[in-house]
Amino acid sequence: MGFGLLFLGLMFLKDSVPDINNHPEVLQFITRFTGHGLGSALAFFVFGTILTIVVQSSSAAGAITLTMAYKGWIDYPSACAIILGENVGTAITANLAALGSNLEAKRAARVHLLFNLIGVLWCLVVFAPFVRFIDWVIPGGPLAPEQIPLHMAGFHTIFNVANTALLIGFAGQLARLASYAVRSAPGTAKEHIELDSPLLPHTGELNLAEAERDLQRMGNITRQLVVGFTELFEQVPADLEARVAELRSLEKESDRRAVETTQYLLRCAADGIGADSMNRVTAMIRVVAEFEDMCDRGYRLVILAERKHRKQRQLPAEVYEQIQAFSRTLLEFMDFASAHLTRGVAAAEMEKAYQLENTIDALRKNLRKDSVRRMQGNSEAIKSEMLYIDILNNIEAIGDHSLNILQSLRHAA
Repeated sequence: MGFGLLFLGLMFLKDSVPDINNHPEVLQFITRFTGHGLGSALAFFVFGTILTIVVQSSSAAGAITLTMAYKGWIDYPSACAIILGENVGTAITANLAALGSNLEAKRAARVHLLFNLIGVLWCLVVFAPFVRFIDWVIPGGPLAPEQIPLHMAGFHTIFNVANTALLIGFAGQLARLASYAVRSAPGTAKEHIELDSPLLPHTGELNLAEAERDLQRMGNITRQLVVGFTELFEQVPADLEARVAELRSLEKESDRRAVETTQYLLRCAADGIGADSMNRVTAMIRVVAEFEDMCDRGYRLVILAERKHRKQRQLPAEVYEQIQAFSRTLLEFMDFASAHLTRGVAAAEMEKAYQLENTIDALRKNLRKDSVRRMQGNSEAIKSEMLYIDILNNIEAIGDHSLNILQSLRHAA
């Protein structure tokens, strides 16, 4: 339907443009800008750039250019100059769209602009011979109105293919130039895309996919925190403070994502969505809260591991193996929950979730009993064992949050 409406709009556009035979004043106005060689090419290049920026679509600008050429408002070389301007205009539009994106997206948009600018520069230098070359390649003369669209399409295609062939070997240099042109501020963290940016279109249900991807990122952050804890608990890294600071930055990122994703989901709900999608939004908002709590617990585990080394708390050798086994079970449960963020949870899969949660509860209970037994009659081990019990409680709490996530997803199915 959309494709058909596009051509219907082009037909209306073509029919609504006045014929120069009945409106000679239009031809008189246009001729002031044609026939001046490179000056005319530059003038129509600027016109094409501005036209594309105004209509925010190189396809729409191209359709307008085709119509103008077909009606005889402009000659063939002028139409080619407008096409060059449209290539630059669409790159500027991409840079405007990238304003609310992350650092890499801005650099990609800048490469797009550089690519088209370089292509336009060399094409303007050889503009007249290049236009004649297109006339030689494309059959039929461009003076006939019915032949002009075909020649314009050939010009556009051959120009982009030639520009790609010339610059494909300089992709690395273009990337470095874009990185130099778009640099992050010193001392700032890696940029991120603002989910609730006013520059991004909001289409209700379609945008839920972006929120699901952000939930997966929060799940990955939680996993990194748990893995980081197990590494810290087992052995002291070369730079303990730096590693803890790195994991702390992950926890801060989780807090930021929780706020942004919740606001984004609320805006998606306000855009007008169906009942099923509203259930998904409600479940996803709860999942965001659960992931945020999981990340807080994960960072609490990191702090406990750091305190163990800083306070030189000693624990029996078997405790390290128990923590590793306990963490592996937790990670299995977390991975199971993350795998169902986008595909829902069946009844049989909930049975497995309850089994994993019961396993984690039983492990925590048994390990806690062992810890209490070790504390009896050994007052020197109390502080170390209390720290160990705190670790067990936080691991078990993360398992509870994983179950809550699966239950939320199950209710939304």
